Amino acid sequence: MILNEDLARKNRVEKLQISDDRWAWVLPEIDKARKMIAYARGTEMVWVHPDYKNGQNNKKKKQKR
Repeated sequence: MILNEDLARKNRVEKLQISDDRWAWVLPEIDKARKMIAYARGTEMVWVHPDYKNGQNNKKKKQKR
């Protein structure tokens, strides 16, 4: 998974360190809450919000019969 960095910069996304090897990318605070758009462990992206993905979706579509 790859984070769309141009869109993230446009929306003023912040990178927050959760622990020594874990990071979260979040949108600015609105009404005392933040929306997470990506999560990484070490150097590997674990999860990226669908609106902020680059390229094609990694999930395979179910084939209709």
